[in-house]
Amino acid sequence: MNTPLLVARVRSSDWNTTALLDQCSVVVDAHLDSEFMARGISDDGVSVSVAVETLRAISKANNNNNGGPSSYPFKAPVIFSFSCEEEGLQGAVMLLTKHPWGKTVCAAINLESAGPASRADTLLQATGRYAASMYGKAPIPAAYALSSDIFQKFHLSYTHFNIYRDAGIPCIDDVFVYGGWWYHTPQDNLDRVKPGALQNMGVNLMGILPVITSKLSRDKAVLNDIPAGWLTSFNSSSILTFAE
Repeated sequence: MNTPLLVARVRSSDWNTTALLDQCSVVVDAHLDSEFMARGISDDGVSVSVAVETLRAISKANNNNNGGPSSYPFKAPVIFSFSCEEEGLQGAVMLLTKHPWGKTVCAAINLESAGPASRADTLLQATGRYAASMYGKAPIPAAYALSSDIFQKFHLSYTHFNIYRDAGIPCIDDVFVYGGWWYHTPQDNLDRVKPGALQNMGVNLMGILPVITSKLSRDKAVLNDIPAGWLTSFNSSSILTFAE
């Protein structure tokens, strides 16, 4: 089976041709395919639109700087990956194993949906403290304290997040979670999509990207959001300390 893989890369602020394939990159992942019985609107059409618009905005800013500093001075290249996910998670596997840019991926942001894009996106899972703290830089963060443990413990979801996680790559799983009863059904339609939800995901993505190239860490993190835009993150080992 031929799996399409469409990728684009925004160069870092200090790039040079010789080092480009050795530079650590961040990948923004959104899949093009949909489940057989679904329409693919929120899963994952809205995420694709957010990623494409982000790519457009960044590219335009970089091309209009008249030789001056970019409006988005990334310290590492940003790869935008569009591929197939529903059947075997093949797209992320292909990027990491077959594409020359795959070996440069050091962090990932997986844009997904488990329901119509009618409410704000949520950090469903993070691979560790680094990934969680990077999501904490989002202007409008939201997370659930137990979601990462529950989803990983009971294998409730298999997405490209799993591929990056299993490859040892720090990954943020940014997901629309409200309205799961319409997930993978024909009821996942445009009428249920709210423009503000797409704006929320786009604003968060644009807030995360400039800072996600900081020092990596793979400590496991526990997450919870506090109303009014605060996100708490602490080592899971701290829970044992609290319990003693």
